[in-house]
Amino acid sequence: MQLKWRADFGETGLQQILNLLNIELLIIKSLIKDDNKAMLQEAVEDLNQVMRVSSPSVIRVYDMILDVATQDANVGSGLYHDKRDKKLFLWQVKDKLEQYAAKIKDMQYEISVARAW
Repeated sequence: MQLKWRADFGETGLQQILNLLNIELLIIKSLIKDDNKAMLQEAVEDLNQVMRVSSPSVIRVYDMILDVATQDANVGSGLYHDKRDKKLFLWQVKDKLEQYAAKIKDMQYEISVARAW
């Protein structure tokens, strides 16, 4: 009898969180570059679509990651006085989210290595 491998919630959840973070990073990079509004709107719609099919636990973790990333960005409330402050805030949040995404990828790798045993 051959056992079929099936992703558990942890693996699936990590991938869903990573998908949300990647879309969020796309939005932030678009804001930094001052991309056109249509492109930005499309990314926001993609984010909303992914969130609609994500579990409440995934959305909660995603929201917590965003909260921590914005708190760590040295502009606690996200308020900025000019365009330069806004860009600095966005760069800091982008850097934090990229770090968190890398940690999630590491967790995925650890799960795959553990599965191989």
